[in-house]
Amino acid sequence: MGDAAKVNPVKEEVEISKLREEVRSLRQQRLLAILGAIGAVIAFLVTNTDKISDLIYHKPKVQVTTEDEYLRRNAQLTIAKRGEQGSVVVSDSLSSAPKWFSVEPGAYHLTVAASGETSYEKDFTVDKGDARSFVIPNTQGASIRVSVENRSGRIGPGSQLEFQVEASGNGYVWIFEKRPQGFAIIYPANCPSDCGNEVSVTRGLHLPDQKQRAILAGTHIGEEQLFFFVTSSADSDLAKRLAGQFENASIRKASGGIAKDNWGFAKVSYKIVEH
Repeated sequence: MGDAAKVNPVKEEVEISKLREEVRSLRQQRLLAILGAIGAVIAFLVTNTDKISDLIYHKPKVQVTTEDEYLRRNAQLTIAKRGEQGSVVVSDSLSSAPKWFSVEPGAYHLTVAASGETSYEKDFTVDKGDARSFVIPNTQGASIRVSVENRSGRIGPGSQLEFQVEASGNGYVWIFEKRPQGFAIIYPANCPSDCGNEVSVTRGLHLPDQKQRAILAGTHIGEEQLFFFVTSSADSDLAKRLAGQFENASIRKASGGIAKDNWGFAKVSYKIVEH
């Protein structure tokens, strides 16, 4: 009986060792949990420095929005300090997801420009804790704004040209070349109507187009110009009348109201060089 009641020293040592290991493991897990929590806090502070700074210092915030699909796709937003040259504090594109920009208190000039033309300008002043939101008016009620991106690269004599045409309103693309005898329509060629030359606010027109219709550069070295018109009419007559007025120098800038149709215009220049 007495011997049975005695504790086995070996078994006791094993249990004590096992307990120590469990305690050590728990300590390590607790340390890892603490380090993980510290890392998460540091990551949060690093990724949210601006937001934390805004909360502490109550920096003013500015938001710029628009429902105009053309401006969303093509416009550039600039906010600069008034009276200080080269003091741009915000330079960003407009998007469908509105963003807040933090600025210092002060006086600013806001500009929204697309296709090299200023669509909206505003002087404003913000103080500590202010939140200002600006809504850019829709341009689709006015004349159609046209932008053309030349993607042709190096252009040699007779090279196939590549363009991407964007417009602020739905319409039809007509391209003219200025020749000694006057403006000549080169796209779509020999097609008075229903020409598959549509462009929309949400979908531009790429050239060569889906019908593989392309524009070729001239055969002589030097500079050439193309005139891109977008009209709300599917009939080429309006585009020809507009081109005729440009030829006579009676129109310097695109504007609406001709024949109760909206329209727009862009000029593209490029150089033909030796291969």
